[in-house]
Amino acid sequence: METENINIGLLGLGTVGTEVAYQLIHNNNIINNQKSKVQINLSKVLVNDINKKRPDFLPTDKITDNPNDILNDNNINLIVELIGGEQIALDMINQAVDKKVNIVTANKLIMSKYGHELLNRAKNNGILLLYEASVGAGIPIIGPLYHSLTANHINRINAIINGTTNYILSNMSTGTQTFENALKQAQNLGYAESDPTSDIEGIDAAYKLSILASIVLNNRITEEDVYREGITKLSAVDFKYAKDLGYTIKLLAIGELDPENVSLRVHPCLISNDHLLAKVEGVYNAIEIQGNPIGNIIFHGEGAGPKSTSSAILGDIISIANNISNNGANSPVNITDTTIRYIEYIHTCSSYYMRMSVQDKPGVLAEISSILGKYNISIASVLQTTHNQPDNIAELVMITHPAVVNDLNTAISQIEKSNQIKSVDSLVRIEDLN
Repeated sequence: METENINIGLLGLGTVGTEVAYQLIHNNNIINNQKSKVQINLSKVLVNDINKKRPDFLPTDKITDNPNDILNDNNINLIVELIGGEQIALDMINQAVDKKVNIVTANKLIMSKYGHELLNRAKNNGILLLYEASVGAGIPIIGPLYHSLTANHINRINAIINGTTNYILSNMSTGTQTFENALKQAQNLGYAESDPTSDIEGIDAAYKLSILASIVLNNRITEEDVYREGITKLSAVDFKYAKDLGYTIKLLAIGELDPENVSLRVHPCLISNDHLLAKVEGVYNAIEIQGNPIGNIIFHGEGAGPKSTSSAILGDIISIANNISNNGANSPVNITDTTIRYIEYIHTCSSYYMRMSVQDKPGVLAEISSILGKYNISIASVLQTTHNQPDNIAELVMITHPAVVNDLNTAISQIEKSNQIKSVDSLVRIEDLN
């Protein structure tokens, strides 16, 4: 049987791109042994600076700084986009789609914002666009959602899908580390960018959640459909109180996926120490899927890094190579544009952790309780301490019973107007995941 050549054009040679190139060249025999009918070859690599010193394993004749050397090469039948960012990457992916060239990408921003259009165009052109590495790096989640879990009614996703924020929160969990110090440590280790906004404000997680939700709901969903809060307002003392109360603080991406009542949100929350997600530390990611008949399952692994990301990319490459050898695009994509009823975040319901600084005098707690009661909010537990507080100031920590977010926000705005209240310092949602 004649061997079919799968010729790859690699766009980008950063940390992940270098690892992919290394695997394609150094471990070519292992990769090609996966499928006897194909020969996977790295043809060209696009770089920004042609004069920059490159790894010794990469032949100079494979390197170019001209995108047309890849996009206009009719012998290249698979493009791997690892440039990152938005416009330049999008332009190149669009060109590849128009030329009917199969695509693998790890670009979460592109797939969140433009995935619906790109996937449908790819399907119409008889090619595949695969993007396993866009969520959770090497954790296999997109493939299972398309294939092995497709017979399930998936009603909820609970996920830790940003390694940077999980590293920061893990370090703060001792109750002694400030957010600023934990962030600096993450930057020094290369886990956080010099501009960490996308991570610490939950933007990265919102991209990834929208990708997962779009697959489950078979619909157009972008990061704009996701409510988002970051982790910058958390204080070391919040982690101490959370621990005392039996909780861990995590930045969760949560999708409640009943088509009639969809809620998508990214925010810090308190979760029980008994839950498996509470035990996910450092840069690791974990994605919990709740469905019927599968029940609850958790995917866990490194959510970043060149080796884990390259594993997912190489898996997509082999899938496309196999598909090409079988003479056709076996696309799992069938995205619709039906109406989704979203529940606004302010209309969702949950218990809350609240920490505030108040006047240390009789009647303050009664006043707070009265205001909360006006909005149907009851207090489940309360702790008061004057430790490490200025004179005549006490710190109140309260756990509420479940309440509507809009009611709670209104109550808080009233509480903040009281002369008895110095400040509302922290307000964190409690998620019952069990």
